[in-house]
Amino acid sequence: MPTPTAAPASIALGIVGTGRIALSDHLPALRRIPRWRVAALCDTDPERLARAGEFFPDATRYADHRALLQQSGLQALGILTPPSSHAEIALHALAAGLHVLIEKPLAASVAECDALRVAAAAADRVALVGYNTRWHRLARRARQLLQQGAVGRVQAIRSTYTHRMSARDLPAAGHWHAGDGGLLMLEAPHHYDLWRYLVRQDVEEVYAAAQPDEGNPAASISARLSGGALVSAIMSAETNACSEIEVIGDRGRLLVSFYRADGLQLYPHTEPPGSLSGRLRRTAALLGEMPQIVGALRRGGAFRASFGAMWEHYASAIADGAPVECTLQDGLCALQTAIAVVESASSGLPVRLIDSASPIASEE
Repeated sequence: MPTPTAAPASIALGIVGTGRIALSDHLPALRRIPRWRVAALCDTDPERLARAGEFFPDATRYADHRALLQQSGLQALGILTPPSSHAEIALHALAAGLHVLIEKPLAASVAECDALRVAAAAADRVALVGYNTRWHRLARRARQLLQQGAVGRVQAIRSTYTHRMSARDLPAAGHWHAGDGGLLMLEAPHHYDLWRYLVRQDVEEVYAAAQPDEGNPAASISARLSGGALVSAIMSAETNACSEIEVIGDRGRLLVSFYRADGLQLYPHTEPPGSLSGRLRRTAALLGEMPQIVGALRRGGAFRASFGAMWEHYASAIADGAPVECTLQDGLCALQTAIAVVESASSGLPVRLIDSASPIASEE
């Protein structure tokens, strides 16, 4: 009889920041993952902290992250606070010898990103940036199909991020240019990161136009990627929810709609629009994915399931040495794009990312 394999030891985790995204997505995901043991919670708001404590009643509660970092036995820290505080908290955690997961965007400036990269390397700690959409079931499958050449040479990307959130749901009163939030700095970076993740090309130049910030912010973005692909993007905060990326190549197009169970659609260049054979093929593919769809629905849907998959990956990176799939370098690239977009929207001029990080091909 084979010797039973011991269950992996749990990783003691502290969480700083128990706001909306923590309560709706991160904490429910962590409660379902045995490899994590949430031992400490921190927030300056007592009411939010109390709500977080309902998920983990045994966790010690703190009002200041410095006091939390003095708790013995912690191995990792999840930083789920507004971006302007990310660098300070992460630097303190790395100095204390903890691994860090930092919600997106990585920091408030390129200089802070550089400081984090230096500190993480010196501390030899695992650092992951929380672009959870990389772990979305459809994003993983889309990247695989694109790497297999499903659409051929990538020519263009159509990117749409809209939401039903109101200005009060976006920090800093919904200002699209605000460092601690807003559409172009807090929400749109999901797509800036996905452009690179899906087609493995860096953002070289952007041009953005935005409506005056009157509580219903919207923006259009044009970008050129390092492999020649062109991006056309629409971002809006007060409308129906939609998150879609369509990759167009010389052999077809691939549509990924992240809020739909049937959101992965491949249209080969040989298929006439609305063809019956194409519809039957996509229906058969959907039926084949039903076990994954049902599993994701049990975890709150594919988008919410992506948080669990991200935390599972992070545990594996710490405990098993698995390569980190969303690095500080990736976080820097997304932030550089966000800063360039805001600069272009403010000036009305295109912005070239001259000092962008090294090409994504070097990360593989």
